[in-house]
Amino acid sequence: MPLIVLEGIDGCGKTSVALKLIEKLSSVGFPAVYTREPFNRNLVEELLARFSGSIRDLAEVATMLIDRVLHVENVLKNLVQHYVVICDRYHYSTIAYQGALGYDIDLLLRLVDLFPKPDLAIYLRIDVDTAMKRIASREGKISIFEERWRLERAIEIFDELANRGYLVTVDATQPLPTVVSECAKLVLRKLRAAMLTQHGSER
Repeated sequence: MPLIVLEGIDGCGKTSVALKLIEKLSSVGFPAVYTREPFNRNLVEELLARFSGSIRDLAEVATMLIDRVLHVENVLKNLVQHYVVICDRYHYSTIAYQGALGYDIDLLLRLVDLFPKPDLAIYLRIDVDTAMKRIASREGKISIFEERWRLERAIEIFDELANRGYLVTVDATQPLPTVVSECAKLVLRKLRAAMLTQHGSER
């Protein structure tokens, strides 16, 4: 079964869309599971808290890759059991958020290529003003990943990755049911194509 990834800045609705997608897929006979990155949030926070200054940015890149090593084991286990895996953040969040720190996008692309590639990566695009309003409506303080300057730079990088063909863009400023419907069409198209390919290879 495919690995489906939802990407985009904080506030774009990835989690809500992912959970609705799982409901839709399960209702039409495609059992699906939800997973997300950071996979081990406590580990990520503990590691990042140890560093400051100029080494902090490098530590962030390394920590996110370590977290992905742990995550991929879980992803592969579910794929082997024939679940559609819906992943809330993956490759391209690393490139966008850590790229926002100044790291070269192509270098980060080479690093994430060490991991299994998603079969479909959907970019839920939203403007920074709308994202900030959604983030502000939540309880709790804004994290370092949700600061305006970082979201603005992450959008630029996500847009570039979409232009390069790595991501399929969906307008996430639309009402949630519309966003879910558009994403479901993309995912079902991918699933049906994968099934046709599989049946063809079995002949």
